Amino acid sequence: MSTESVPAPGSPAAQRAQLRAHLDRLAFVLDELVRIPGTPVRVGLDAVIGLVPVVGDLLGMALGLWLVGQARAGGVPCEIQRKMLRNLVLETIVGFVPVVGDVFDVAYRANSRNRDLVASWLEQEEALPARRRPWRVWILLVFTLGLAAYSFRHLFAG
Repeated sequence: MSTESVPAPGSPAAQRAQLRAHLDRLAFVLDELVRIPGTPVRVGLDAVIGLVPVVGDLLGMALGLWLVGQARAGGVPCEIQRKMLRNLVLETIVGFVPVVGDVFDVAYRANSRNRDLVASWLEQEEALPARRRPWRVWILLVFTLGLAAYSFRHLFAG
């Protein structure tokens, strides 16, 4: 029996867990699917299709953009999305260089880096207390100002 509670379906915690699991699967398939025998090095679909000059690199970037799109749909902030895109563009540009690009692709693992960026953001989100409700603050502020204005009007009116 686990001491961790299971988040309610549709709750923000469940959505974050679903996003994390989905990005983990995508990054695994793209960067870590198979271990090269006799080494600790793992490669994924991105490295394999990257062996095809230019087209493979562009296809790898397209698959990486899918991961960024999933992160965006999951509410990941624009700053993190920009970092994710930089990782993909760097890997794609270096990937155009024969042999060096293929080695860089295996070593750099842009998709795994992007998954880790989102995971770090998710951990920070989970560490925060329940989301603040800024509209409640504004309602309280407007109510307080209205009450003060009403009180001042009656105080100085008569």
